[in-house]
Amino acid sequence: MSYGFSHRGYRQGDEENTLIAFERAYQTGVRHFETDVRCTSDDVVYAFHDETVDRITQVAGRFNDLTEDQIGELRAGGQPLLPLRELIERFPDVTLNIDVKDQQVIAPLAKVIEQTQSHQQIALASFDTARTRATAHLLSQRVRMSPGTKEMTRIWLWAHLVGRIPAKYAAEFWAVQVPQRQGVLPVTTRRFIRAVRRAGMQVHVWVVNSEPDMHKLLERGVDALISDDAPLLQRVLTGYSTTD
Repeated sequence: MSYGFSHRGYRQGDEENTLIAFERAYQTGVRHFETDVRCTSDDVVYAFHDETVDRITQVAGRFNDLTEDQIGELRAGGQPLLPLRELIERFPDVTLNIDVKDQQVIAPLAKVIEQTQSHQQIALASFDTARTRATAHLLSQRVRMSPGTKEMTRIWLWAHLVGRIPAKYAAEFWAVQVPQRQGVLPVTTRRFIRAVRRAGMQVHVWVVNSEPDMHKLLERGVDALISDDAPLLQRVLTGYSTTD
């Protein structure tokens, strides 16, 4: 059965990656969250996407240059920023798909996962697989991972040119997480989805906010949709499961 990820929470305005946004998503029934992590200059890990705080807070500056106390003063859509540890502990029954945004957050992120013993709850992602591998290397237990851009390109080529994907990819990665298109190139073709699933990996598609696109992808057999619109996502998935 297919499922859905809430992308940075179900937010209003600039509330992305805040506690209230994830609480809204949880209330719709979503039990998989997609989030991002960066850390402060004193190594406290937060759910935060951008390199700078300019876009969604009232001040400007690089996230990594600010201390925990300074981050504590900031607001995104009127909401405080969310430490990753709080997110993990508030939702122990939720799978967290975490995008490792830079090198600086790798060791602090691993420390949070170890301290909370949340390995089974965590899936790591990044556009650069080296960051997910480096984080996983610091952990005492295995966590799920998805490939970065270079590996994903190779997987796509194997799927389309050969029709099968080498077993080494499924041995390392639980899922591929892809957009519907990369520029003019379609990514989520039926051939690609079939090859990935035959190889033993899941197909997750981001960021899907259109109901027709959701239906199209579910009919093609994707395993998960990542969406900003948690209520729509749950409605489509519920309707699809009852007619499947």
